[in-house]
Amino acid sequence: MATVHWPGNEVARVPKRAHLIGVPFIMTGEEEFPDGINAFILERARGKVSALHGAAPRVRLRPLDREARRKIAYNLADLLTWGETERAHPTQGSIRWDQLKSWHILEMYQDALIRGYWSENFFRTKSPSPIAPETVRTKISHALGCFKWMADNGFVTNFDYEPALQTITLSKDACLLSYRRELQQAVTNSVPVAARAFRKSPGDQPLPTLPHLHAFFSALPTGPHRLIALQMFETGMRAMEVIENTLIPGRVHQRCMDRSKWHVHPSWSGQPLTLQWSLGDDRMIGVIPPLEMVEWKLRPGSGWDRRSSPGSGLDYGYQCDYRIIGKGPKVRLAHLPPKLLLAIWAYINGARRSGEGSAHVYLNRFQQKMSYHAVWEAFNAANHAIKSPLRLTPHVMRHAYACYFLEAAIIKAGQDRGYDRNSIPPEFILEHGSTVLLTIQSDLGHSEAKSTKKYLEQVAKGWIRMSAHQTWNQFLDEVQLDV
Repeated sequence: MATVHWPGNEVARVPKRAHLIGVPFIMTGEEEFPDGINAFILERARGKVSALHGAAPRVRLRPLDREARRKIAYNLADLLTWGETERAHPTQGSIRWDQLKSWHILEMYQDALIRGYWSENFFRTKSPSPIAPETVRTKISHALGCFKWMADNGFVTNFDYEPALQTITLSKDACLLSYRRELQQAVTNSVPVAARAFRKSPGDQPLPTLPHLHAFFSALPTGPHRLIALQMFETGMRAMEVIENTLIPGRVHQRCMDRSKWHVHPSWSGQPLTLQWSLGDDRMIGVIPPLEMVEWKLRPGSGWDRRSSPGSGLDYGYQCDYRIIGKGPKVRLAHLPPKLLLAIWAYINGARRSGEGSAHVYLNRFQQKMSYHAVWEAFNAANHAIKSPLRLTPHVMRHAYACYFLEAAIIKAGQDRGYDRNSIPPEFILEHGSTVLLTIQSDLGHSEAKSTKKYLEQVAKGWIRMSAHQTWNQFLDEVQLDV
C-alpha cells in the first residue's frame, strides 16, 4: 500500500532543503520512493507545472496551498496502491509505478472508480459505491498529468503504449470477475474479505519463529528465489537491492542508465565494463567478492585474517563486504555471510551456467534479470504452501533480520557477562541493544536512527513481556485462586 508522508521540521535547518517544507511525498508498498512522482508533486506544489496535463505553465502560477498538495499526493498514492494490488487487475499482476501505462489508468482504474469497486465503502461493506463523477475526473486528471509530465522528463518510458484491443478487453473482464468474486465470497461467508492488499507493519505482528522461517525457505523453489530470500534475511537488504546489486566479478556489464528502473550513480557511464570486486571504485558498486576469498575463509585451520588476502600480502579490506546502492540513492556496505556467499557461487557455477552472458547473479527461466514481481509471486506461493496465518513478505525479511540480529548480539553480550538468556536484565537489553542499532542502521540503509529504534523496542518489549508474564503466572500459582 502506497503511503503519503510529510517532511519533518528538521529539514528547515538545511537551506537547500527548506523548499521541501509542507510538500508531501509518497512511499510505495515496497518501501521505495517513486522519484518521478515525488518530483511531480514538488514541481506542482511550487507552481511550476500547470493542472492541464502536466504541462509547463505559460504564466507563473501561485504555489498550491496545503490542502491542494495533500489532495494531489493522496490521489496519486491511491493509484499506486491500485497498481500494487493484484486482485484489482489479475491478468497484469502487481504493477510498479514506473510500469503503469495510460490504458491501465483510463481503461481499468477509471472503470473501477466509476463502478464503485475501488472505493473505501466497497472495502468496508463489500457493496459497490460509485464515486462522484467530479472526484473521478479529478483523480484521473491528477494521474494523467503526473505521468505525462514524468514521460516528458524521462522518468517513465512508453507511457502511451496500448496493447491489442483484445488484451484490454480480457484484462477489464478479469478485473470485474475478480471484484464480483469478492462480493460472492463476502455473501457466502457473511464476512468482509479485503480486496485491497494492505501492507501491514511487521512491528504490528509477531516475529516469525525460526521453525517458521525454515519451513518458508524450504517451500521456496531451489535456486534464485530461495537465495534471494536468504540474502534478504541474512543481510537486511531490500528485494530490489538484492536483484540490482548482486553482480558477478569478471563479467562484462553495461549499466542501465534509466533512472526510472533503478538508481544511477554519478560515476556510471553506461559503457561496457569488466567487473571487479572493489571497495573503493564507484564503478564496481554491486560486484560481489570472488570465490577464492570465501573459500579461504572457510578453509579449516587457515589462520584467516579478516583484513588480509589469501597468500598475497595485499590488503583486500573486509573480504565478505561489498558496496551496494540503495534508496536515496545511498551507497553503503553490505556484509555477506561466508556460507551464503559460497552458496551464491555454487549457484553461479552450477544451475545458473546457462546464463553466462549476464552479469546479474539472479536470472529467471528466460535467462533475464529477475524481477521484483517474480520474487513477490514466489513468496506468495511459499506462504500458501506452508498455510501459515502469518504471511512473510520481503519487508518482513528485513524486519526479521534486524530483530534476530539484535537478539543474537544481546544474548552473546549477556553470556560474556555471565547471564543466561532468561536472566538478562532489561537495562542491559536496552543499553547494549542501543549500541548494536548503529550496525543495524547502517546495514538497513536508514538515514535516521529513529527508523531503526523500533526494532529494539519490539525486541525489548517481547523480552520483558515474556519475563513479566512468567512472574505473573508464578504469582497466580502461589495464590491458588479457585476456577
